[in-house]
Amino acid sequence: ASLIFLNYLGWLFPKPEVCFNKYGCFKKTRVLAKLPQDPSVILTKFHLFTRGSSQSTLIDDNNQAKLRASNFKIAKRTIFVIHGFLGKYL
Repeated sequence: ASLIFLNYLGWLFPKPEVCFNKYGCFKKTRVLAKLPQDPSVILTKFHLFTRGSSQSTLIDDNNQAKLRASNFKIAKRTIFVIHGFLGKYL
C-alpha cells in the first residue's frame, strides 16, 4: 500500500526538473510542459544523411570515432529533424 501511495504522490507532485548526465538538466516551462524521459527508456537513434553518401549512417552519441569516420562536416549547414517533439505525450 505504501508503494502505491508513493507512486500517487509522484503523479500528484511531479518533479520540476530532471537531469541526464551528458544531456544536462530540463526544467518545466511553458514550452516544455512535460519533462523528457530517461534516454535509456526512449532509445533515441540518430541517423546522419549527407549528400556525400547514398545511405544514412547510424550515429551513436557515445562513439565519437564513428562520427569522425562519417561524412559529417561541421563547417557545412546542418539541419536537425526532430520527429514527434511536440507530438502527443503517451
